[in-house]
Amino acid sequence: MNCLNEPKQPCPEYWRFVKELSQPCHRHFNWKRSSINSDEADLSRGVRITFDFPDSEQGLETAYEDLNSFFADSGLGTNGEYEIIIRKIDTEYFVNVPNFVA
Repeated sequence: MNCLNEPKQPCPEYWRFVKELSQPCHRHFNWKRSSINSDEADLSRGVRITFDFPDSEQGLETAYEDLNSFFADSGLGTNGEYEIIIRKIDTEYFVNVPNFVA
């Protein structure tokens, strides 16, 4: 399709959404409960994250940074008692993502 009256694209300096995407996410937590149910994890004493996933090309670096940022923003310490282990395990499921570039 050839549009003769196509408007000129703005310069990248005017792309406000790009600037917005590069800003840190501001999270607001409104946690009011002080007790947990029997089927919930108790994070009141913080978490401890163990990154035990093969990532030689550091493709997960941003995800790890975001996870740490989430816990920092929430006020939960990351040297706590509840351990979260990020590990590759064998499962019966396989997801093939064609043309995926990490």
